[in-house]
Amino acid sequence: STFTKYAPNGMPFSSSLISDEELANYYKKAYKSFYLRPNFAIRQLLKIKSITDLHRYWLAARGVFGF
Repeated sequence: STFTKYAPNGMPFSSSLISDEELANYYKKAYKSFYLRPNFAIRQLLKIKSITDLHRYWLAARGVFGF
């Protein structure tokens, strides 16, 4: 319940094969590689119809880029 897609507070599971830090890094890499695909990004930008949409996408981008 504490795991969110934008900023995980902790890993939902752990493993003796990989540290939580490594798992978090793989998570971030997978998340960025999915959402930063050029085709996906262009489609999302074309969906912006209002300042509210722009603000929502800005917040999502901040979560992806981590700033």
